[in-house]
Amino acid sequence: MPNPLAALSISERRRVVNSALRLIAARRWPALGEHILMQLPEVGRQREQAGHPDTPSGTGQAVRDVITAAIEGLRPDATHAPDPADRRWRSYLILRQCFIEGRPRNIVADALFIERGTYDHEQMRAINELAARLAEQTEAPAPPPAPHRRAAPPPPLEDILGRASVLEAIKARLAGGARALAVFGLPGIGKTTLLAALANDPDLAARFPDGILWTALGSQGDAGVALAEWAIALGAPTHEIGGMSDLTGRARAAHDAIGNRRVLLIADDVWEPAAALALRIGGPASACIISTRSPALAVDFAGPHALPLDALGDEDALALLARFAPEAVTARPESARDLCVAVGGLPLALTLIGSRLRHVGHAGQRRRIAGELDRLRETGARLTLARPEGPLERRPGQDPDSPTTLANVIALSDEPLDPHARAAWYALSVFPPQPNSFPEAAALAVADTTPATLDALIDAGLLVVEPGGRLRMHQTIADYGRLRLAADPATAAAVNARFTDYFSTLCEQAADQPERLAPDLVNILAALDTAYTAGHDAALMRGALGASPLLLIRGEYALAERHLQRASLAAERADPRTQAATLMHLGFIRVKRGSYGEATALFERGLALAREADDRALCATLLQHLGHVATDLARYDEARLRYGECLALARAENDVRRIVEGLFFKALMHDQHSDYGEAERCLNEALPLARQIGHREFEANCLSGLGVLECKRGQVERGLERVRQGLVMARAIGHKEGIAVSCFVLGFGTQSLVGERAAETYYIEGLALAREIGHSRLMAMLLAAQGELIARRGPTAAAQARLMCDEAVEIARRAGHGHELSFALEQRASMTGMLGDPVAAQRDCAAAIAEARRIRSPEREAFAQARLAANQARAGAHGAAAITAARCIATLTRIGYGLAPILSYLRNARAIEDAARGGAAR
Repeated sequence: MPNPLAALSISERRRVVNSALRLIAARRWPALGEHILMQLPEVGRQREQAGHPDTPSGTGQAVRDVITAAIEGLRPDATHAPDPADRRWRSYLILRQCFIEGRPRNIVADALFIERGTYDHEQMRAINELAARLAEQTEAPAPPPAPHRRAAPPPPLEDILGRASVLEAIKARLAGGARALAVFGLPGIGKTTLLAALANDPDLAARFPDGILWTALGSQGDAGVALAEWAIALGAPTHEIGGMSDLTGRARAAHDAIGNRRVLLIADDVWEPAAALALRIGGPASACIISTRSPALAVDFAGPHALPLDALGDEDALALLARFAPEAVTARPESARDLCVAVGGLPLALTLIGSRLRHVGHAGQRRRIAGELDRLRETGARLTLARPEGPLERRPGQDPDSPTTLANVIALSDEPLDPHARAAWYALSVFPPQPNSFPEAAALAVADTTPATLDALIDAGLLVVEPGGRLRMHQTIADYGRLRLAADPATAAAVNARFTDYFSTLCEQAADQPERLAPDLVNILAALDTAYTAGHDAALMRGALGASPLLLIRGEYALAERHLQRASLAAERADPRTQAATLMHLGFIRVKRGSYGEATALFERGLALAREADDRALCATLLQHLGHVATDLARYDEARLRYGECLALARAENDVRRIVEGLFFKALMHDQHSDYGEAERCLNEALPLARQIGHREFEANCLSGLGVLECKRGQVERGLERVRQGLVMARAIGHKEGIAVSCFVLGFGTQSLVGERAAETYYIEGLALAREIGHSRLMAMLLAAQGELIARRGPTAAAQARLMCDEAVEIARRAGHGHELSFALEQRASMTGMLGDPVAAQRDCAAAIAEARRIRSPEREAFAQARLAANQARAGAHGAAAITAARCIATLTRIGYGLAPILSYLRNARAIEDAARGGAAR
């Protein structure tokens, strides 16, 4: 048959091809079968090979196939994905998207970055190229049969992000002989895009030369229809297949048609287990891949070859958003990242958001982009976001009158659930979404449901089980559930009540075992916020009091204070014991921040209420805190009385936990007062008791405390090893204050043993934690120690060193930390002495000595005297330096302090070393 285009002019060819393309876009196969292009040499051969019926409709589909193949021949590069920004791809992409995929002209123009005014010219040029290619067809010998492709969507315009490992895994398993594979994941996770990439993969086309056949089922799909289409495509007689009505018969027909052919079957969005199993057909050379939302269905179909498709990682998610809206990502990178996190890296959500941002940002107005980014922070705005799309972009089973939105796509998973599973899904949305997780017991209690109902949600892919058995829910699934739950206020109120009650009860039960609460801290904080918003005063008080010990261990003082302040308002109407406990925790936070006056007032009020309630454990704890405040303020007589009463109450009640804590703080008092023997006795009594009851926080504290005492007595290496043990335990339980204390001790102790670099590493970590938790005493100590260390580098580091030491002095002075103020003044004196400012050094040494005497700390006075002696020696006053050093040595000898650290202080002045050795001998 001659080519009907051969004798036509260029304009006539364009007119003929253009009319055929419009019939293809309208899917008018009978009219296309009677078009002049039915005379193309390839049409008859294509109809026979593809199994199209010998009717106008069948001939039209063959014409469609020939024109589609010619369009594919216009690809400038067969090995790479199309690049919309590359002009070489324009003809191919215009013809493919506008006529084969049926996208509107304006959408195609925008996607290819073509001005609307020049689009018609570009389309005319593309049709001319296609017409020229079709005109070249001759009655050449029939080529080998082309692979069958039925309804496979077009390949992605660009490489799909974050899926390389999954694509390679599927291809490797197919190469290894796997015959049934399944990809499962959330709605909108990108399963269809992944399968489309596989359907158009050249490696798979080579591996399955007899055909790659596609179907998309959806929630309302008919597997029997898909099997019939596959059987006919593979050569089964149409009239025989049409006479079959049962699924088994059609599956057998398709199976027989495949035989030993190398065919790859791809079924997208399979919902029904029976449908999935019916698709598992074909001989040893064929394979079938399905996608599904249901992990259970995937496992039933593919066994070990069921592969999960996870959400995109942070960087891939941001890159996907940037493909659509680079201006938005560049202008507001943090807001863009927040959106990626809010939708949990879900590709559909990112595509919808990106399309919207591209739309509002087309004119380059940053105001509109910023406003849209802010609007999309709202859950409802994200879930209802839609975009224009062509007919081939719609999901199977989707209502043709309903736009593609997250809410509509997720709703397809909602419809098949029974009422109990649906209600449980909505109830579980009160839990913060992934990466947070929650235990099954909490899920059962909050949703008021059964394990079987949870299993149904897990099988549907709406809940994910972590290796340890905890559950989590994706952000968009939780967002949808919360919106649906909010639509029923009565049910929402009941769910919130169960949520707050469960976690407040857990907090109450684990108040003395805060580490038990650690896995559920995010849930607890959410429950506390819910209790406050909903006015659940009892749950708020129980939860805030029970969670505070864990928050305080972790240095989350601001968070603890916020919930305690809320609880204190409710506690004013509560019993005295609850009021006292709230005041105690608030006072503890004030101590950490150095607000001793406020802390004392809160503790005294709390103690009066605890005594009124006859709660001896609470009285003991409040007395311990009052003793701690008195110690920090150098009121040692008062501190002894408070600790004595605290321990007497605890021992009378055999309250081992309070005994341990009281002994530890009493040891701190003795240590600060330079009574090392009593401090050691208290710690040695407390340590085994802490181990006995599993009080890991104070076990770590006692180990570090004993290590410090050993360092002071000259057993530095052994002492530092104890401190390291304490540091390991503090890290294990997330005790930020304990970590910072250990870092200070290890930095100070290793400074002369290991080197300044190792010491500074400890100081940097400790200072970062002290600042994070707002611990004024530790900030002062670490700033001063690190500042003095930096000053040793010479004048170039002077500015930084001076700022750090000045800040340390200011913090300690403002908070009234006498011990820390003396230390900070002493370190600043060392710094200014090294940097050649003897007057300032002398002034700070005198102030440090005076402060040490005020707080009655012989140890601090001796160290300040050592600094003074070193500075006197630098100034040439060797006689005065020797006298000062001798006083220092005498004091340290009297209190039992090891002399090695002092001798290292004085190593730069030989005369002082001699005087020190003489004093030690005496």
